[in-house]
Amino acid sequence: MAGPTFVAIDFETANNDQASICQVGVCLVENGSITLTEQWYVQPLTGLESFNPYNVNIHGITPDMVKSGLTWQESSIKLKRLVGTRGVTAHNVQFDSGCYTAACERAEITPEPWEWRCSLDLSRKMLPNLSEYKLDRVCEHLGISLAAHHQAGSDARASAEVVLAIALQTGANRIEDLCAPNSASRPRRATNGGPSFAPSHSISRYKKVADLPAPNPDADPQHPIFGQHVVISGSIPGWTRDRFIERIAELGGQPQNNVTRKTTLLVVGEDSGEVKLRKAEENIGRGFATEIISAKAALQLIDTGGSVEQKNERPEIPQAYVAPKRTRSRQGPKLTTPSNLGTRPTSIKPIAPGTRSRGFRGWPLLGKIAAVIAAVFFGLVVLGAILRACDADYAESVPDSWQDSTQMHT
Repeated sequence: MAGPTFVAIDFETANNDQASICQVGVCLVENGSITLTEQWYVQPLTGLESFNPYNVNIHGITPDMVKSGLTWQESSIKLKRLVGTRGVTAHNVQFDSGCYTAACERAEITPEPWEWRCSLDLSRKMLPNLSEYKLDRVCEHLGISLAAHHQAGSDARASAEVVLAIALQTGANRIEDLCAPNSASRPRRATNGGPSFAPSHSISRYKKVADLPAPNPDADPQHPIFGQHVVISGSIPGWTRDRFIERIAELGGQPQNNVTRKTTLLVVGEDSGEVKLRKAEENIGRGFATEIISAKAALQLIDTGGSVEQKNERPEIPQAYVAPKRTRSRQGPKLTTPSNLGTRPTSIKPIAPGTRSRGFRGWPLLGKIAAVIAAVFFGLVVLGAILRACDADYAESVPDSWQDSTQMHT
């Protein structure tokens, strides 16, 4: 029986920048059969050669391994030849399509207008009873072998087999029948006539609170992100929104969609709105442990906290977001943003999770209840003393003749 035709792609990166591709994996599928699986190393683009220890710990790729690898210019040409006119799939297409687009833009190469589809979204749709949808968990559920997880070739092949397994279950013969193209990867018309891609942060699969990833319980408790409740406003340069949320959870932090009283960090990125910022400022004014930092400061915090040299230290936040000043007008409060937004270096000691001010609003619930009971009891004691004093004064003011007449009647 015929099956779908497509190409599965996977990228591994040297560091947090999506353009720092260091390995490419490709798996070609023709009419439902895998015809080729290929993997090669890539020399990261100029300025992105540094390897983050966290990334190396995941995929095991070191700088020495990529010295003889292809350049990204050579890799993009090879990818174009392998993909041809086929559709492209990836497990978490937001990340992989973002890597491809970011690397092409960094190298001043026009990205191919491929139609990207996501095997992760397809798994969520067709396998609704799974607790997790990471590639290894989906493969385990479907009985697919994943020999070398986080090696681009192995992950690309596993992603292709996931699509084929679901296609076999549903009887789909075309990739178009399984899922629609991912909207974040569709090219848009640019002002200069060339292809332009929608920013990947604009679409997130973590819109609902229930979908947010849980903090990693095995994360390093000394890392400054561990135990923090983090909210993102705007886009993070070089990151998709989903990947940044997942990174926070991996480090033991709790991602949030909106600012609440529990929020300890608000990360302000590019094109951020005013609603979350206003709420964070209100929290600070009320004494809650909320800090506002720039996206650059957050990335430095993640990198520094994850370094081997400072593993046992809790580094200070290197930069703080400069809070906007408020000006009054007839139309109500208005935010004016200073020109040095997020660029003034300061030293702020990270606030321990759950820490609050000494004001009454910061007291725990049981403390508030005890304080109210004590106040009521004290008030009753004072009221009783006042009533007794009034009764004594009244008795002294009554004439003796009244008391005698009262005794005669009795």
